[in-house]
Amino acid sequence: MTPVFRPALSSVSASASAALALLLGLSLPGCGGGGGGGGGQTYTFQAPAGGSTAHEQALITDSLGATVTVETDVVASHPNGVDGYVMTADDTTAATVVDGITFGGQVVVDAHGADGTLNERTTTQLPGGASVACAYAPPAQPLPWPLHVGQAWNAAWARTCSDNTSATFALTNGHVIATESLTVGAGTFTALHARYDLLVTRSPSNEVALQGVDTWVDTLTSRTLKTQVGTSYLVNAPSGAYVSNEVRTLAALH
Repeated sequence: MTPVFRPALSSVSASASAALALLLGLSLPGCGGGGGGGGGQTYTFQAPAGGSTAHEQALITDSLGATVTVETDVVASHPNGVDGYVMTADDTTAATVVDGITFGGQVVVDAHGADGTLNERTTTQLPGGASVACAYAPPAQPLPWPLHVGQAWNAAWARTCSDNTSATFALTNGHVIATESLTVGAGTFTALHARYDLLVTRSPSNEVALQGVDTWVDTLTSRTLKTQVGTSYLVNAPSGAYVSNEVRTLAALH
């Protein structure tokens, strides 16, 4: 799937886990290994097969230097009558609080269009936490499939949530850098390496964060193999710690 490793789409200053992996990379389209590809080739989006599962590992660092590892199982499904697919990311790492940030213990359910765009996200913090439902308009699409090496783009979308928060997202400097051989826990793949900047403005906190994103997607299946996100605040930085860096990789396929 595309990147939406969840970083820019979730509340980076308050929590980090499954929600940080799914909108910078929709992590898991169909099964299979990486495909080959030359510089002039165009790659189309491949939606995940229903029932396909993967395991992701995220190494997350906060602004005070603490590092936490969060493990997540991700499952794809195709509900009847829905033109698209659903990704359910369930942290297998129990919730733990470090420097005032809750890591792990989240279940994130994302509803995608058939083209990989993100339409809706529901996040539940366990144990016993409330669920927050968010809608994206227009649908979020960090990677504008089909893709080819040298492609450049900008994009924008907005998010409104049931907890009365909202955010706008301005993607700039998007470009596909190259095809590269990439080895992660799940194996060795031929990947498209893309990079972009994401300016996130949140309300009602009026926080403005800048995220630099590098992501690698499998040329054959569109599966996100690795995403690295660095976050800094330009306006109204949180008074406490916040997630400043995350590296999320595809650890295994099941």
